[in-house]
Amino acid sequence: MMEEEQDNTYKFRVADAHCDTLNLLLKTGTCLSSKAPSGHIDLLNLTEGCVKLQFMSAFIGSEYKPTGALRRSMRLIDQFYRMIQSINNGVFVKSPSDIKKFMESDKIGFLLAIEGGEVLEGQLSVLRILYELGVRSIGLTWNQRNDIAEGIWEFEANGGLTRFGKEVTLEMNRLGILIDAAHMAEKSFFDLLSVSTQPIIVSHANCYALCKHPRNLTDEQMQALAKNNGLLGITFCPEYLSEKKSGVEDVIRHIDHACKVMGVEHVGLGSDFDGIETTPFGINNASSWPLISSALFKKGYLPDDIEKIMARNLINLLIKVLKEN
Repeated sequence: MMEEEQDNTYKFRVADAHCDTLNLLLKTGTCLSSKAPSGHIDLLNLTEGCVKLQFMSAFIGSEYKPTGALRRSMRLIDQFYRMIQSINNGVFVKSPSDIKKFMESDKIGFLLAIEGGEVLEGQLSVLRILYELGVRSIGLTWNQRNDIAEGIWEFEANGGLTRFGKEVTLEMNRLGILIDAAHMAEKSFFDLLSVSTQPIIVSHANCYALCKHPRNLTDEQMQALAKNNGLLGITFCPEYLSEKKSGVEDVIRHIDHACKVMGVEHVGLGSDFDGIETTPFGINNASSWPLISSALFKKGYLPDDIEKIMARNLINLLIKVLKEN
């Protein structure tokens, strides 16, 4: 769906695969319906940005690992529940049926995710309980090594996916939890793709060919992700966009490169709003999403392809991976 505004911006519905807003809400004691005092996401910004689906990630900081990770995740999950209960136009996304609910209404879908596999404490039983609580995506690592795999800070160790990591992968496949490979070291990434029977996501990263940051994906990784029928969420993190000051044009460069390497069906968006201190020039908060769709339109992308990048690809991925309750 596209709307042309008077200022020549083009609005498309948006599905955002990553933000850290839960942590900010917990820290500040604010709610999503209040105007974000310093953050990027609140209900007004989401509405103005035409956001239809927002992943809400419970980020587990290094100071809570490993022994406090599960307890920290419970506080953030509780924050998510309180957030959902405090708003009238939110849908807690746990199944394909829930996707239909928000797509056919004026409501916004919110998907509960966790960033950091340390929360499992080496137990598949914890994974199953998290599923019952509504968690539908888990990032297996952050930047460090854990008992599942290695993060990008551990690239020299070259250890890859562990035995427990393989068990976690297959159990997530069985349950219908979307696996997120953002922050994973390269060998762990390829090991994961060799084990998973379901498509995966890299929720927030960019293209290494354009910006040589270790968090970005090489063309080889991107091609493997496309072969898996997975998705790369292009992110706003300035360090992943350019070695110099970045702007909207840099976001478009990475989207364009990813589309050429992977095919447009495997490219989406993962802002990392409220997890990044600065944003690309011109992007202020979640209300700025129309700048991306407008820039793609002006670059010559067809409306159907813009719709795929902005939302449809991520929604289709969820329909494939999630299961009915």
